[in-house]
Amino acid sequence: MTASFTPGTAERLRRRDSQAIESVVEAFLAPVYRYLLCRGCSQPEAEELTAETFFQVLKSVSRFRGGDGQIRAFVYATARHVRAGHYRACSRTKASDVTWSTLESEQESPQDSLLKEEQKLQISCAIAKLEEPTREVVILRFINELSIKEIAVVCEMPIGTIKSHLHRAKIELKQLLADSGPTQ
Repeated sequence: MTASFTPGTAERLRRRDSQAIESVVEAFLAPVYRYLLCRGCSQPEAEELTAETFFQVLKSVSRFRGGDGQIRAFVYATARHVRAGHYRACSRTKASDVTWSTLESEQESPQDSLLKEEQKLQISCAIAKLEEPTREVVILRFINELSIKEIAVVCEMPIGTIKSHLHRAKIELKQLLADSGPTQ
């Protein structure tokens, strides 16, 4: 899901216009929180780091030089840096539960629900086994639905490198999921 802003939102954001700030926070609060959960934060940590992310966005928005189309990459890059700063002293973080709204349905049988939960767990475990930065690229692309160009900006890597990480991740995930046993 791509947030769309009215033309001139980036400029209004730089001027600290309250409506522009509110629209950015509203558009990215849940996705940033989900991103931080997927990156191994506990719920309280994700809440704290989400708040810190938007504090840092407001603090550094005057240095933001992009247009309306780069706001999402700016917010995610800020979240990435906030998380990195938080975990700099820690070793590798643990994998956590992922919010998989795309796999959920309001009307499903208990059996279908259980099967989907099992699939989510297998996918989460497989993603957790990926090496960095491949894991982060996968989370940004397939869970947070960022474009390859946006991921390149967030991760500060060339587009070709992002594509290579995605290609290797698909192969590795396919193998990991095949090794974990059949699910329907």
